[in-house]
Amino acid sequence: MASAAGPQPPETVVLTSGHLVDLPSRPAPRFPATLEQAVAARIRELFAGWSIGAADLVLSGGARGADILFAECGLDRGARVRLLLALPPAEFVERSVALPGGGWEARFERLLRRCQVEVLPERLRRHGQRPFELVNAWMLDEALRLCPPGRLRAALVWDEQAGSGGGTASMAALLRERGVPAAVINPRTVGA
Repeated sequence: MASAAGPQPPETVVLTSGHLVDLPSRPAPRFPATLEQAVAARIRELFAGWSIGAADLVLSGGARGADILFAECGLDRGARVRLLLALPPAEFVERSVALPGGGWEARFERLLRRCQVEVLPERLRRHGQRPFELVNAWMLDEALRLCPPGRLRAALVWDEQAGSGGGTASMAALLRERGVPAAVINPRTVGA
């Protein structure tokens, strides 16, 4: 039951991050569109193993690929989902959702209607840092604020390769620094 101050604190917070589904022009595949269903199935297995449901909260960055898959799975299991976006929705769609013929924009629009949506606050923006670098720290801080570390779950769709700033490799590094273990679904091996 919700109090006058707002909804009950979540029993478990699931912090998620993952690769975008590759653009067709990507020279080295990281998360090809052909692996979407296999990755989604692994996310469903992971959330089922953690018994994620109505008392829980899933935090997602909202981008095409892993972020949207995590959010959809959370909603399918009855969890609350918060989308923590690096940019305002219209700009975010251009940079991180749109993929011709992929259907990701329609899926993102459905999530906007069903989830709590927040954009990286101005107070957290730092000169010279890209919002995609900052959003990971914001998401982790929010997760830790909302629940004790023992009730925090982290899930990554990640090829376990170093990144170039921001992104999933950055989130993995932040989680290691803060001592938060993460379940990793590697798209390069999920179909093997």
